[in-house]
Amino acid sequence: MTEREPNQLPRQRSARPRRAWQELDATRRALQEQLAQASTARAALEQLETVARAWLGIPISLVPATDLLPPGQPITWRGRPVGVLQLAEEAEVTEEQRAVLSVVAAPLLAELVAEEALAQLERDLRQREAELTTLLDLLPIGVAYCSADLTRLRTNSAADQIAGAGSFSPTRPPGVPSRLLDARTYQPLPLRLTPLRQALAGVETPLQEFVVRPPQSAQNRWVRLAARPVRFGGEITGAFAVFIDATAEVAAQQLVFETLTCGVLVHGPAGQLLFANRAAARLLGASDPGTVEEMLARSVQPVPADAALPWEVVRTSGREAATGLLVLERAGQPVYLEVMSCPVWRPDGVLDQVVSTLIEVTANWQARETLAASEHRLRVIFEQAAIGIAVLDQSGRITAVNRRLQQFLQREEPALLGLPFVELVHPGTAFDLATVLDDLRQGRAEYLERELRFLSAAGALRWGRATVVSVRDERGEQWFFTCVEDVTDQREAESRLEAMLQAEKLRALGQMVSGVAHDLNQYLGLISGHSELVLGELERGTLDPEQLREALGVVIQAAMDGAEVVRRLQSFGRGQSGSSPQRVDLGELLREIAKLTAPKWRDAPQQEGRPITLHVETESDLVIEGWPEELREALTNLVFNAVDAMPRGGTIRLASNRSGDEVEVLVADDGVGMPPEVQRRVFEPFFTTKGDRGSGLGLSIVYATVERHRGRIALTSAPGSGTTFRLLFPAAPSPHPAAASAPPPVSQRRLHALAVDDDPALARMLALMLENDGHTVTVALSGEEALRLLATTPVDLVISDLGMGTGMNGWELAEHVRQRFPDLPVVFATGWGSEIDSEEARRRGIAGIISKPYRLHDLRRLLAQLTR
Repeated sequence: MTEREPNQLPRQRSARPRRAWQELDATRRALQEQLAQASTARAALEQLETVARAWLGIPISLVPATDLLPPGQPITWRGRPVGVLQLAEEAEVTEEQRAVLSVVAAPLLAELVAEEALAQLERDLRQREAELTTLLDLLPIGVAYCSADLTRLRTNSAADQIAGAGSFSPTRPPGVPSRLLDARTYQPLPLRLTPLRQALAGVETPLQEFVVRPPQSAQNRWVRLAARPVRFGGEITGAFAVFIDATAEVAAQQLVFETLTCGVLVHGPAGQLLFANRAAARLLGASDPGTVEEMLARSVQPVPADAALPWEVVRTSGREAATGLLVLERAGQPVYLEVMSCPVWRPDGVLDQVVSTLIEVTANWQARETLAASEHRLRVIFEQAAIGIAVLDQSGRITAVNRRLQQFLQREEPALLGLPFVELVHPGTAFDLATVLDDLRQGRAEYLERELRFLSAAGALRWGRATVVSVRDERGEQWFFTCVEDVTDQREAESRLEAMLQAEKLRALGQMVSGVAHDLNQYLGLISGHSELVLGELERGTLDPEQLREALGVVIQAAMDGAEVVRRLQSFGRGQSGSSPQRVDLGELLREIAKLTAPKWRDAPQQEGRPITLHVETESDLVIEGWPEELREALTNLVFNAVDAMPRGGTIRLASNRSGDEVEVLVADDGVGMPPEVQRRVFEPFFTTKGDRGSGLGLSIVYATVERHRGRIALTSAPGSGTTFRLLFPAAPSPHPAAASAPPPVSQRRLHALAVDDDPALARMLALMLENDGHTVTVALSGEEALRLLATTPVDLVISDLGMGTGMNGWELAEHVRQRFPDLPVVFATGWGSEIDSEEARRRGIAGIISKPYRLHDLRRLLAQLTR
């Protein structure tokens, strides 16, 4: 039993005599002396209960307790309850007896309460330790802990599996090597540098890579380990470490290195070789990766001999990269290796490794020995090339020029060197060399190709196709390589071909003119005849309104039909359009071709006594995407060829129908046909069987047009059996349905218009049309007069003709109006309406175009659109 603190009875004032208190105190001392012989507080308490029952003559119990007191009289120790005194029912003790029992029992009860609390604490600590151990054993990462005095080391099961128990012990018996190795040197880590020792010294170590050699195993494992001190109350009470098995990752990295065809060397921060793949061993002539370091020290030399090794440059200078060349001897022959070294930094900024790649460049190095001879050969090629070549510097000046370009320009080399290349180009040619060189310099273009006009020394105009590319030499300097191909003969041939094509078109137009004149004469006859009938009836006063309406209707329709004839002739003469493709109804186009070519197949053959008929057979809704001008010219050529193939007359058939996803067009005749040898060459340019009557370009134009429209053309013919041309085009997709809209209403706003036309009759007609709808009209017979009127007369609209004699034309008038009256709309009313590009007109400020001859409702629609 431990020594307990003595107690004294409280000095309380009482009616009892002093002798009675002395007896009670003596009883207390006697009880304490008897209890002092007990071995434990529990035994002393039990003995006290026995003695007290004999002393008091009643059963009592002394029960230890802390916060929750059982029923009884409380007993306190140093101000806090430690137990209760329980008496049998109806038993009583005096106040003095209770005080004696409390004084004697209080230290015993306090000791029991403390022992119980300590036992409970120990049980709780053991439970928590068991829970923590279970939790640590469930972790996939290794965990180790050691106490500050190095007497305790704990590791979880993951740590034991990764490296074996005790691998990270901060202590080890003398003579037992550490299992923790430096990952860069593979040497045992000094005890003071182990992460747990560092942490116990107050140094927190970040995650680092180490090698662990497990006991009874020759296979090393790589781990990443971090440690930090554990502090309590400002003092280090232990160290805690976590680590991750990186063996698989390191093995995968090494496997990647082993699969590379280039050599890989890894050096440590001290310059020691840590790793070499098999490719490096092969390149260095080593028997295996383990002997690479010996080969590096014994057989490899840098080039030049006094140069530093690239990995040493990176290691000692901290540079981000270094390159170099190594040479060694293999089988009696020199071998050259190109090396690039790069650093690998640790998170704390310290150099961790230097990784170098090795590539054999023996062939390239040997090629340098033949470079001089190669340069000589290139110079010969440069001089003897069949194309002109010039080398330009950064500013575009000529630094070298070959003989062919000198001949092309008829200038000697001294006169060309240092000359800006742009000065060789004809001044009338748009060529911005500075922009071209800047685009190449900035990488916005890989090369530039232009056809340019050059002036020779004799003043002759020459055409050249110039190609400019950017080139960098081995020093990184940039220059420009310019080739000039002489295309003068080609351009002249193209000009001759263009002239022949134009002549072919003019020939076709000439053949159409007589038919057009015939049709126009018919329409003019209708106009003049019905007009005279109306005038005669007016003079006699017998004009019937219905007869007048009928006659005027014929006159109007004849005028519009005549305008349509002229429009078709204008469309044929325009030729190829540079605009975007549009939807073309092939059925409507075939009917138009029949009318357009009528002079060729109807009028002339009848006069020659070989009548020809033409039939059009077409389905509805046969639409393709293309250029109607080109298609019109191609089909016209086929019709003209069919007419020439029927010297005794016959029938031409124009047909169109749908064939799957394609639209088919047939142009067939029952003429003389073609033999096989003619069929094979029929689409060749300049091939003709007509002698001087043909240019041989018609069918080649047809072939090119079909290809431009992504179509196909086939020919079926035999001598005496006629010829059929079959054209297939992709059908156009159906257009999106558009909601039907009513024609625009007549403008409700009353306008003041300026009508400008050099023909007084046409100007008067326009004025009458507008005035009948309630508008006010001022007439000008020239552009100059229109500008004078605009200076004094405010108007809402200008309607002008385009061509107006020798004075100002419509474009010039529109430009003056736009500058002086920018908000005033200008409309063209012209017979050239179909010739004007609508996009160009919009850019030049034209608000609308109406083609002559126009109807009143056309004029009303235009005004309604402008005033909407």
